[in-house]
Parts: sequence; structure tokens; C-alpha cells
Amino acid sequence: ISNNFGPYDIAQRMYVFRANDAPGLDIYSYAVPDLRWENTGTFNIGLHTQMLNERLSLTLDYYHKKTKDALADTKADPTKGALYVKRNDGIVTNHGFEVSLSSKNVKLSDFEWNTFLNFNYNKSRVDQISETEDLAYWIAGKVLNRAGNEPKSIYVFEWAGIDKDGNG
Repeated sequence: ISNNFGPYDIAQRMYVFRANDAPGLDIYSYAVPDLRWENTGTFNIGLHTQMLNERLSLTLDYYHKKTKDALADTKADPTKGALYVKRNDGIVTNHGFEVSLSSKNVKLSDFEWNTFLNFNYNKSRVDQISETEDLAYWIAGKVLNRAGNEPKSIYVFEWAGIDKDGNG
């Protein structure tokens, strides 16, 4: 949990452009008294083998990670002056694999040539999160976490093209 959220209102200094630029305070982050650490469960399995008198090496790894109580923007009480606050309301799943292959191509007393090849794949998905607005003007051009999609996805309008006069 970062220093930006917690059980107390967090204020920041601001300037009001009235009353001779008198400084004031603005609530930066509203109190979330039941905020807690995210909870993550991980499963990993791997295989490592060497062949040809340790000149060829292969490593295979697979992982599956599920995070519960992930921080998410949730609707706030509008009478407090904020639309959203951070709460432990998300579930995110990550899984993937990695393949590594290495070889000792040439090994002399004063020279050695090794080759390393690595490939990995990762898939992340937001399984559950409080949905915010579904209005196109609110979603378009933003980086959001939405259920069923990858975390931090960018949402844009689908472009229909231009007409024969070149208008969009």
C-alpha cells in the first residue's frame, strides 16, 4: 500500500486564485479505514536438464498467480467531494511460461562461445473489479482495469474511416 492511501484523509497544499492567492488545502485522498494488503497465491513448476556432457541446457518454467484484494477505484460517496476511492476490490490472474535454451558451442583454453535463447509468455486478466461508468466519453482514451480484460488496457473508439471527401 503506497503512502497515497490509508485510514486518514490526505491533504495537499493548493492555491486558491481568489483572496490574494491565499494558500489552502485540498483533500488528495479520502480515508479508507478498511484498506489492507493485497493477497497473492502463486504456483510454480519447472524442469531443468542438461545434455551432451553439459554442453546443452534446457529450462522450462510455468507459473500461475492469483491476486485477491487488489486495489481498485470504486465509487465513493459523492457528498465527500470525490467520485472514486481506492478499495481492496479486485481479483487479477497472471499465468505464463518461460523456455530457456543454452549451449556451449566452442570451449577452448583461451576462448569460449556460448549461445543463450530465451522465450516467455505472460497473460494477465482482471477477473473481478467494481465497474465504473460505462459511458463512452468516460472510457475513451483512458487506461482502465475492467473485468474480463488485461490490466491497464487502453480504450479508444473504433475508427470508421473517411468518406469520399476526406472527412472523418
